[in-house]
Amino acid sequence: MHEKVAVAVVGLGWGEVHVKHFLAREDVEVVAVCARRQESANRIGDLYDIPLRTTSYEEVLALDRLDIVSIATPPYLHHDQAIGAIERGCHVLCEKPLAMNAAESAAMLDAAERAGVVHGTYYEYRLLPNFQRFHQLLADGFLGELRHATMHWMSAWSADPKMTWSFRNSRELGGYGILGDISHFMDDLNWHFGPISSLVAELRTWVPERPDEQGRPRLNELEDGVAWIATSANGGQVCGHISRCAPKVGYRFIECFGTEGMLKLTMPAELDELNTTLEGAHGDEKSPIDLSVPTVEAEVETIEDRFVSAIRDRSVPVVASFADGLAAMELADAMRESSESHDWVSVGGAGPRARRQGPDARSAGLASTLGTVSQE
Repeated sequence: MHEKVAVAVVGLGWGEVHVKHFLAREDVEVVAVCARRQESANRIGDLYDIPLRTTSYEEVLALDRLDIVSIATPPYLHHDQAIGAIERGCHVLCEKPLAMNAAESAAMLDAAERAGVVHGTYYEYRLLPNFQRFHQLLADGFLGELRHATMHWMSAWSADPKMTWSFRNSRELGGYGILGDISHFMDDLNWHFGPISSLVAELRTWVPERPDEQGRPRLNELEDGVAWIATSANGGQVCGHISRCAPKVGYRFIECFGTEGMLKLTMPAELDELNTTLEGAHGDEKSPIDLSVPTVEAEVETIEDRFVSAIRDRSVPVVASFADGLAAMELADAMRESSESHDWVSVGGAGPRARRQGPDARSAGLASTLGTVSQE
């Protein structure tokens, strides 16, 4: 590897953040940006003085010097772009959702492991100080044995029915709808409470049509909200409700209770991630106290910074790997299957998941509380 790590960023919506974070390191050079439109590539190239600005991914992979490909394109492109970069011998950092389904995600993980390259999924909330403390307290047994957890994320992002149709409304291009857009919660479910053994879920499409760029109504093929009940491997019950069609709000929280205490992690209005708070109670404490990490002036570590460090020193772990991205996709696949079948399903594993019919009437009872599946 050269003295400076050579990076190409593909997709320049959220990808501009990738560019800025990579360039914050003195040992990194962004050598190429690739976008759907040449004007977008030129704008970012001019702004950050990047030599190659292109709409051709093949041109990126043909570069003489290229160490990392950072993928921030729509999900339907992730699999092929990641495989192409891996075959080129590049390390790959990929936005979430990792791919269009668990099968594509598994193929990406397998290819990366066989090639021996560093791989990462872009779950940046894992780096927020209060998220890390929350996770560590759970791991250290602060709750005792987990009994109940509630996960709630309400967003007004697509509540307006006049919002223009985009790839996020296409089954072929967007893939997962709410489960992809807010796949952070799929990662939270695995990271904090996993492995998940089984779940029941209902997906809903709240806005059935959206106007296209010419103002003509077009079918919204993807779901805007989901509710679920999941069982963790240790028997804890984890319930969740997330929506991108909740007007006037933008917040999330995770609240959990065990045999010895409780914890609540809250991201306040407008999803102000730097003002996330943590409270909890343990042992003899009668009510929750503030457990938040004190606000400091130093900047939070970025996904990109850790990814480069993991390449420089293979003993350094990435924040989230392709394996973590695959685990989130397995949950998303299971939720969709449960919603379509109106039944409990097991999570993960190869091939079709076995339907849960027992061990008792609990399955049918809980499934019925979530109602019926919406029209596709």
